[in-house]
Amino acid sequence: MKDLSVIVPIYNKEDFMEQSLNSLLNGVGKDSEILLIDDSSTDHSLLIAQDFVKMDSRVRLLKNKTNRGVSYTRNKGIKMAQGKYIGFFDADDQVDYGFYDKLCQSALDEDTNPDIIVGGFQLIDANNLCFSFPNLSILVEGYSFSLQKRKFVSRETYSCCNKIYHHTFLEGKYFPNYIKEDMYFHYWTMWSAQNVLENRKTTYYYYPKDAGRDNSYYHHPNGNFYDFIEGYQWLQQKIGSTKDFLSSFHEAQKRYFLGYMQSIVSWHIPIDDQIDLIGTMIDYCRKMHNMDLSFLDPVSLGFYQLYKEKYSDFSLDDLTKKLNVLSYNYPNQRKK
Repeated sequence: MKDLSVIVPIYNKEDFMEQSLNSLLNGVGKDSEILLIDDSSTDHSLLIAQDFVKMDSRVRLLKNKTNRGVSYTRNKGIKMAQGKYIGFFDADDQVDYGFYDKLCQSALDEDTNPDIIVGGFQLIDANNLCFSFPNLSILVEGYSFSLQKRKFVSRETYSCCNKIYHHTFLEGKYFPNYIKEDMYFHYWTMWSAQNVLENRKTTYYYYPKDAGRDNSYYHHPNGNFYDFIEGYQWLQQKIGSTKDFLSSFHEAQKRYFLGYMQSIVSWHIPIDDQIDLIGTMIDYCRKMHNMDLSFLDPVSLGFYQLYKEKYSDFSLDDLTKKLNVLSYNYPNQRKK
């Protein structure tokens, strides 16, 4: 068994792959493997991946016969991985020199075989500005991880890419086929873990995902919203409706829902329809999950107040029907 397997889903990343994969090669050790999995790319990504296979014996190439999405592709990689630990890498990101090797060595130096090892993480936005997640060691210092899960889970980035996972720990776990699959995977794995180790001295760099991606589904409020509701219910089934879990997950839920509001505000549609759509979605979420208005930003709250002045309350069934009609009227309508 190898020390580490890093799984890399690839779909139409030709503009980023060479630089990103060179960074990855410098991020893993000698006793590691890199699983490049092409998800039926329509550009030159597969050819670039084949060149890297020829370049480095640590690289293996797998292919999906049809486009199946990132969740299916990562799950396929988990089944094929030969490493004691498993990591994930996006084919348009970068890592510090030795990033995965250092995380893996931190794990191998421990007698406890930690379930998850967490590295540093920086989000690089479109203006090349960095946002770093803080070192969370103080949250668990002197206490078992199980006693500090709620704080750790809610404050740590839900990206799977700045972490590695013990192969045995991942048995029976998988990425669900929902938007924001990382978020559900993060909550499931972190809530299931008994031993989590940190090494924040090395960093994963996460870049914007707009370029080179088909984001149409992310911009469709109906599919986006109901996908999230189903994912939320799925995660409750996996973990259970414990008070601590709901408390931590609702923080992510609020941020995620707020993202919908901000997206719809930018749509190039009549203002009355923006008000109607945003107000309907907020009403639905309030009735479905008893969410209050404290998480809304001033703009979204203003839209909701205008909506309430214009419309009376609906039943939940009426809200569902209304949301379906509104959202399907405006797929992919965004300002240029």
